[in-house]
Amino acid sequence: MRIISLLAAAAWLTATATAAGRPPQLLQKLTLPPGTPAEQVKAVIGQYNAAKAEFQKRYEAAKSNEELQQGLLLFMMPDPHNYAMLLIEVAEKHPKDPAAVDAWLWVGTHCGTAPEHKNSPYARAKAVLIRDHLMDPRIGLFCQTLTLYSFNTTAAGILREVLAKNPGKQARAHAAFALAQLLGY
Repeated sequence: MRIISLLAAAAWLTATATAAGRPPQLLQKLTLPPGTPAEQVKAVIGQYNAAKAEFQKRYEAAKSNEELQQGLLLFMMPDPHNYAMLLIEVAEKHPKDPAAVDAWLWVGTHCGTAPEHKNSPYARAKAVLIRDHLMDPRIGLFCQTLTLYSFNTTAAGILREVLAKNPGKQARAHAAFALAQLLGY
């Protein structure tokens, strides 16, 4: 019954949004803006933040649980995976550009997916960040994502390496905290 309600809400959302001349978030096709890699990364992240803020505003404006349960808001929430694909495109086209690290870090911290999904944006970002950017001082927040899956057998070693070798004080602090969480302290 819930599935039928959600499907009905999706159909209603599509019809309403189309009638208003605005496609719903679910159907919007994101495109990579023009500019330098840094400008593109900044713009895509800005688009996601704006969409998320709009969703939050509408969510807070809902007057009843009924409005929330209709499923309308579910389909308006921006999916970070859609934005991640654009950021991955920039990072793969310009791997030596500092903006590539920003793109991979955003994907790695916003697209947490279980490790068994080898081609997921998170898995791709994780592989590149560990292989190429583990000593970057900005890696700290990514270290926290490694604790999301306690069955990740390589996480402790990765965190210990960041803790021992990364020049960034904040990165080492994040790695130490993540390692403590992972080890159950």
